[in-house]
Amino acid sequence: MKLIEYAKKVYHKRNVKKNNVFLDALLKDEDFKKVKNSNIASVKVITFVVPGIYKGSGGMTSILRIGSYLANEGYQVQYVNYTAQSEADMQRQAPACLAQCRGTFLEKGKMNQLETDVVIATSWVSVYYAKKIKGYKMYFIQDYEPYFEKFGEKFLLAKKTYEFGFHMISLGQWNKKKILHECEKVNESEIDIIEFPYSPEEYKWKERNYQTYSQRKQFKVVVYIKNEDKRLPNLIQIMWKHAVESLLEKGIQMDVLFFGMNPDDPVLVGKNLGKLDKKELEQLYQNADFGMVASMTNISLVPYEMIATGLPVIEFQDGSFTDFFPADTAILVDFSYRDLVEGIMQCLQNPHKLLAMQKKAGEAISGLGWDKTCGQFLEIIKRRADRYV
Repeated sequence: MKLIEYAKKVYHKRNVKKNNVFLDALLKDEDFKKVKNSNIASVKVITFVVPGIYKGSGGMTSILRIGSYLANEGYQVQYVNYTAQSEADMQRQAPACLAQCRGTFLEKGKMNQLETDVVIATSWVSVYYAKKIKGYKMYFIQDYEPYFEKFGEKFLLAKKTYEFGFHMISLGQWNKKKILHECEKVNESEIDIIEFPYSPEEYKWKERNYQTYSQRKQFKVVVYIKNEDKRLPNLIQIMWKHAVESLLEKGIQMDVLFFGMNPDDPVLVGKNLGKLDKKELEQLYQNADFGMVASMTNISLVPYEMIATGLPVIEFQDGSFTDFFPADTAILVDFSYRDLVEGIMQCLQNPHKLLAMQKKAGEAISGLGWDKTCGQFLEIIKRRADRYV
């Protein structure tokens, strides 16, 4: 018992020290005043301030897609890392996120030497570093990040970044709506929106005979889950544990396959497939009957990918899904396993509703793509420049 208590104290001290070092580096010389942004005289060099580049990071992949698009349009694009990751490791990891990525990778030590026309923060932490770099300051927002932190220092510091006067670009409308609701000092004019995209060439539509669902007794559901609170990892597992038992009583066998977690993480029901690459994901979607995602903050690419393959999606009615899709394009449920069971049974008993749902969902993603979204990003930059490439 004494050994356990000692271990807890050591762990706590290390965490406190680590957090103090992190905050000291972040807040050194920070004045918490708004930046003075004005139109850019000329745009040739664009720099993204990034939190490290590692395989499996969807957010980083999106940044690399936009940066590579800008590079292909003739701009000099740089990615400067505020962590201790080396340039060599960044170069090694980047192709695992995006095969044909373009741009120059710079380590933290070169941050103070940067010459750039536009500097783009990509996370709340990066804002504090971008604030000190000369150049027109932008903030690419992929989620409302205060929700990633417990209420306290980091929560408040994350929230503060939306009030620094950066030109914000929100991936989808949900972030903008949340920032305007939570941050009184932010004006609507300070936030532009680009459409949430996906890669249609990576996921092929599969013609499914939904009519047969009413006759079948065994189904496969694939569930995107991560050990992050915003993904409701424990709640979802408990829901499915009881839902599987309830469905079995009705004569329906539901095989649950989780993906997105570390492969050695235990699950309460079904099987954990771990983290999958794009080819493995497409095959998984093609061979499944239902897919589930918890989009409790900003939506992810996963629902788009599932819909692109014709896979019926289960989402939470209290999440952000309906900020991007009509309500009748998914099976929307609350946190009760009974509601989950009822939603599935209604689809099995009324396959025509499932057919109509998938038709409308497919229409909702029609025309979306990264070229369109990246083009919107570039046009926003051009609107603030007198001259550009």
